[in-house]
Amino acid sequence: MIFKFGDYVHAANEVDLTMLTQQRMYSPRNFMVFLRKTLTIQGHICVSGTTAITAAIKALEHGYLKEIHSVGLFEDDGTTPTAHVLWSGSNAGCLNGVRLLTLDYPKADGGEYATGRTFRAVFQADYIKDEGRDLIESQLYSWEETLTVVGTGGSDWELIPQFMGPPVFQVNCEITPQRVIQAGQSIGVLAHLSPPMPYWPANAHDNRTLVQYGTAEKVGHYGQSILYPVKWMYHMSFVPGLGCPVTGDSIPNIPAGLPVTPDSPY
Repeated sequence: MIFKFGDYVHAANEVDLTMLTQQRMYSPRNFMVFLRKTLTIQGHICVSGTTAITAAIKALEHGYLKEIHSVGLFEDDGTTPTAHVLWSGSNAGCLNGVRLLTLDYPKADGGEYATGRTFRAVFQADYIKDEGRDLIESQLYSWEETLTVVGTGGSDWELIPQFMGPPVFQVNCEITPQRVIQAGQSIGVLAHLSPPMPYWPANAHDNRTLVQYGTAEKVGHYGQSILYPVKWMYHMSFVPGLGCPVTGDSIPNIPAGLPVTPDSPY
């Protein structure tokens, strides 16, 4: 078999060891988002003399610095891929291309740099598709939300500073509105997801509604990016003891607000 990195072709028997690992990458909600493949090789440049070894190392490093569309083991004809090949490009479902993580020369003993040179390389690529199959198990990557209750409806008082003497205690009103702030964030895998509605829409201050759409957190190399954040904040007011000034509903029990199904937070 022949090991190829793009157009760079290793000599026969130059690569001694090939190892491929596949890791399922999960969201915080324990749904698979993409598949990470890591290909590790170790080989030996089989030439003698420092001049020839230096030339071979420079050719290897020059070939490995290029942007490539495939890396791995091919059959002896040089075109038929084996199962140990990483492909890049959006058609292959690859997010960010094939990355060369490390290229090193791990040995310094024996005939190193005299009769040859041992090298090692690690390549990695992330995929949202594998052999045409979608790997994303849920479009909802993460979900978090908080409900903040401000005040209990008691009196509003303050200490008024005086030009001379101590501050004066003053009660502004005996009953104050009770406020609830609903704030959260969701991250969609392939696109922004619509924010939820306020839990109590009749009590919401529409002029204080805040929705923020963020850029993708994982930018793809071939135009396919993932992890799009959306933030929201709703302000709601209640009359203590009476609830909503419109409907009269009192503040219900605080809901869980956590997703229980793959694609819906409700």
